Order: sequence, then structure tokens, then C-alpha cells
Amino acid sequence: MSKAQISLCRRTAMIMLFAAQQDRIVHRFHGLGQGQDMLRSVVFIFMALLAGCSSSPKGVECPGEVSTLYGQSLGQTQGTIFDLVTSFSVSRDGASVQSGPLQSQDRFQYIPSAVTREGYYAQRLSDKQFRLINPYQDTLITWTCP
Repeated sequence: MSKAQISLCRRTAMIMLFAAQQDRIVHRFHGLGQGQDMLRSVVFIFMALLAGCSSSPKGVECPGEVSTLYGQSLGQTQGTIFDLVTSFSVSRDGASVQSGPLQSQDRFQYIPSAVTREGYYAQRLSDKQFRLINPYQDTLITWTCP
């Protein structure tokens, strides 16, 4: 789990605990049954934390088109894409490449992109399309996920 996900989980837990405390104060003020409401709050908090914090990103097996930078097709490939919205990673044949934070001045006008540690150019073309460009070997791979 990344630091951002852990931070989000902690904030969610604090909000849920605050909401449970407020719920308990309101019910105490109105003289409502405390035991059942407390149990309901605890179950709600547990379910929210379980849903939001325990899940890790699931990879999706996606077919890829390999071509030269000029568009000449070189064949097909397969890769597992881990989509994290602001970044993505591709695993293939035991190797993994992480895009790093994707940036764009205007997401509707420019493609969100980043340069990886390996020197590849990573692009998120859409919610279902991802591309890695290797300028050193004159190749690019475009994965289209189902």
C-alpha cells in the first residue's frame, strides 16, 4: 500500500470515528438506545475501513501492439497493467516498469505523461489505453485493456 493510500485510510478512519462520536452524542441527548446504535456505528466503521484500506490495486491482463516510432507494426505482446489513476505500472515477463506521477497541463488537451526511471516515455491515452515509448530502441507499445 502506498503512502498516499495509507494517509487516505487514516483520514477516513478519523472521519468515521468523529461521525460515530457525533452519532453517540446526538442519541445520548435524545435519550435513544445507546448499545444498538454503538454497535451499528462500529460495524459501519469496520466495513468502511475494510473496503477502503485493505484492497490493493488489481492488475488487468491487456493485449499490446508493438510498433516502431514511425508506426510500422512489429507484433503483439501481453502485459499486466496496474492502473492507479495518477500513475500506472506494467508487468511483463517478470519485469515491471512504473510510470511515476503522470502530469498534464490540461487533461482534455494534452496526454498525461511521465518519464520513467528507465528513460521510457509513459502515456495514459485513456482509461483503457496505456503506452510506453522506448526512444533508444525505436519502439512503442500500446496496451488496450478490456
